[in-house]
Amino acid sequence: NQPKERNTEAEHEEALRKARVLEERGDGAIRQCNEGKWEFRLMDEILDVILEVDLPRFLDSSLVDVDVHPSYVSIVAKNKVLRLKFPELVHSDAGKAERSKITGTLRLTLPKAHVTPTQQLRAQLYREEQEKKLKKDKSTNKKKAGKTTRTTTRQSKISDELLEAANKVPTVKHRAVNIRGLVKNENDDGNSTSGGRLQMTPLVTKTTASHVVGPEGDSEEEDEDAPPLIF
Repeated sequence: NQPKERNTEAEHEEALRKARVLEERGDGAIRQCNEGKWEFRLMDEILDVILEVDLPRFLDSSLVDVDVHPSYVSIVAKNKVLRLKFPELVHSDAGKAERSKITGTLRLTLPKAHVTPTQQLRAQLYREEQEKKLKKDKSTNKKKAGKTTRTTTRQSKISDELLEAANKVPTVKHRAVNIRGLVKNENDDGNSTSGGRLQMTPLVTKTTASHVVGPEGDSEEEDEDAPPLIF
C-alpha cells in the first residue's frame, strides 16, 4: 500500500477553521500561543506596532493566513497558530503585510489607533533627526569620494611625469670591445689590415735606451727583442 498523499491546502483550511472557531467562542480573553515555535519580534515604535515572524523560506505564502484585530493578531502557518497581543490598539484595516523573498520573514506594520500629540511630536523630531543624519552621511560620502578622486588624479599625474622623464633619457647602446690588435705586430705593415679588420693604434710607448760607452768607446744599441713598455 502506497502512503496517502497529503493535501496541504485542506489541512491548512481545517487548522484555520479550528483556530477561528476557538477565538470566536472565547470570553474575550486573548490566549497567546506559539505552536510553531517561530522566532518573532514585537516592536513598539512611536507611531506603529511592528511584528516580524521568521517563517520558513520555502513555505508557500498561500499556506500563511494573517488575521489582524485591534488588540491582537492571529497567524496560521503550516497548520500552527501564532497569537499575540499588541501593546496598544492598532488600526487593523490600515496595516501592511510584507514577506521577504530571501529569508521568508513576515513583517506586519500596523499604525496605532490612538496617537497623542506628544507621540506625534516625537515622531516628527525622529524623522527630522533621521533626515539630518542621512544628509550628513551623503555629504561625508561625497567628501570621501572627492578626496579619493583627487588622490587618484595626483598619483596618475606623477606616473605620467615619471614615464615622460624616462622616455627623454637617451638610450645608451653597449657594444663589445675588441681587444685584438691593441699591440702592433712587427711583421704587419702599418697600413695593412688583418682579415679586413681595422688595426688600431697600439697603446704602447717605446723608450730609447741610453747610449752607454764601453771600454772601447762603442755605444750599445737597444735590444730589439726586448718587449715594449706599456703604460
